[in-house]
Amino acid sequence: MLDINLLRTNPEVVKENIKKKFQNQKLELVDKVVELDRQFRKAKTDGDSLRGQRNAISKQIGGFMKQGLKDKAEEAKKEVANIAKQLADLEVKEEEKETTASLIRGVLAKLHKAGYPVAGFDMYVTSTVLPGSGLSSSAACEVLIGTTGNHLFCQDKFDAVEIAKIGQAAENEYFGKPCGLMDQTASSVGDAVAIDFKDPANPIVRSINADLTGLGLALCIIDCGADHAALTNEYASIPEEMSKVAAHFGKKVLREVQEEDLLADLAQVRKEAGDRAVLRALHFYADDRRARAARAFHPRRGLL
Repeated sequence: MLDINLLRTNPEVVKENIKKKFQNQKLELVDKVVELDRQFRKAKTDGDSLRGQRNAISKQIGGFMKQGLKDKAEEAKKEVANIAKQLADLEVKEEEKETTASLIRGVLAKLHKAGYPVAGFDMYVTSTVLPGSGLSSSAACEVLIGTTGNHLFCQDKFDAVEIAKIGQAAENEYFGKPCGLMDQTASSVGDAVAIDFKDPANPIVRSINADLTGLGLALCIIDCGADHAALTNEYASIPEEMSKVAAHFGKKVLREVQEEDLLADLAQVRKEAGDRAVLRALHFYADDRRARAARAFHPRRGLL
């Protein structure tokens, strides 16, 4: 495990070690971690300073009241209230979009909106999930923060699916990525699952017996060097374009449109939504067929 102090003081040494391992695609991660650490330390310093000011002013209020200085006491109370507001700032920050900080703020904001008094806490995390690599690292982070906040502030009131919804809302509103609920649900529920999103507000989650070893299979994750971190706009175009295809038939989602209807009116849909949208729609139907076929092939194991 890498020592954060080494990253702070000698990031170039870390980069040289990465180069020696021929993993140059990971070099930019060093700068990202250093910047996130800088933001964290600044936020902590600012928070500590504000808490110190709040405590000092709070002590003055009693003295003002004893001296009959009600006006000064009221001014001090307003200062304390303003500081408390700054410490509990859970609004969307445009400058935080597409950062880990936005996910933390967003998840805690959703817990607070649900009626629970969230507060600051120190948390140290290590992970083998590479960020920006297409392995749902943002969903994993949201679920981690949501599960922690659920335990610390909410008496574990939220179940796994509810935590997933909180994570999705944080990613949509605070991070700025219009993702669905699949990654968060898979991360929160754990193991292999099948998820039916016919009602997005109440997804049906079913556990899958996926004994890959017993089937003589292995799941391989390959580092191809591609970076998904800056693809939010590209990701957003997927549901947007598929919705355009559905809208042609007066529907909101492709699930409500029959493939035969799309094929019958393909020329007009291409004009309205474009070729890429049509290709994505056809991929959706093909992928759905593959899932149904796999499920039918293993009715007892329920493998998809």
